[in-house]
Amino acid sequence: MPFETRWAQDQRRIRFLPALDGAIRAVPLMVVAYDPKLAQDRRHAELIKAEAAVRVLPLPFAGHPVGTFLNDAGLLDPLVQAVLHGDFDPMRFAAAARDARRTSPQWLSQLASAQPAWRPATSVALAERAARLAPERPPILNALALRLAAAGRFGEAVATHHRVLSIEPVVDYAWSLCKTLHASGDLPGALGVARRLQNDAPRAAGYHAWAAKLQSLMGDKEGELRDLRRALALDPSNTVYRLVVLKLIWQLRVRRLLRIGRRR
Repeated sequence: MPFETRWAQDQRRIRFLPALDGAIRAVPLMVVAYDPKLAQDRRHAELIKAEAAVRVLPLPFAGHPVGTFLNDAGLLDPLVQAVLHGDFDPMRFAAAARDARRTSPQWLSQLASAQPAWRPATSVALAERAARLAPERPPILNALALRLAAAGRFGEAVATHHRVLSIEPVVDYAWSLCKTLHASGDLPGALGVARRLQNDAPRAAGYHAWAAKLQSLMGDKEGELRDLRRALALDPSNTVYRLVVLKLIWQLRVRRLLRIGRRR
């Protein structure tokens, strides 16, 4: 599906089996809960609805996946039970979700992320409110760090990123820290985190490509080429990686020839 770009490397790597494709098999009651504010999730829900007899439960600003919001709202178990017993009422669940949303850290965090760029104070205020409700929940704190960074409050953002990583030191949150350091102009710091990402997730081509980009910004074309070659080895069908590798090889050869010419 061209609109789904979240797992691009995996899509190019996986060999999909036609035998496993086909129409969705009907069951007595199928319910799709999703956030219609997320374009890709909305498209998936539309495609499923067009193909199968499903009941939909749109939950604006519930995020991806919506289970976190449903759990915040105390609706996850009731929803599962309603589907199992065949008495699902979408209007009742939608109303209950609306009533509970303002005390849901997930909902507040998603609403913060959806604020336009010209409302940074509102975005940060919503993210801070979410963090007060869930002070030890890494995704909520990570979202706050990103909102602080978007508002130009980089010192607070970096400190919050480190707090997140002290709770749950996983690559997703290290990636957020890396992006914030890059946005703040701390390229050596960002590259240092990128190196950790490369070590912790060596099969993820995107992290190698990102390290290459950081080195490009720092003027290190040899380093850029080394890391981009690693990315290409992991994702050989990526035409962008291949073209940039070829361009870098040509640029470095020209540079070497010019150096030799000056020595003569």
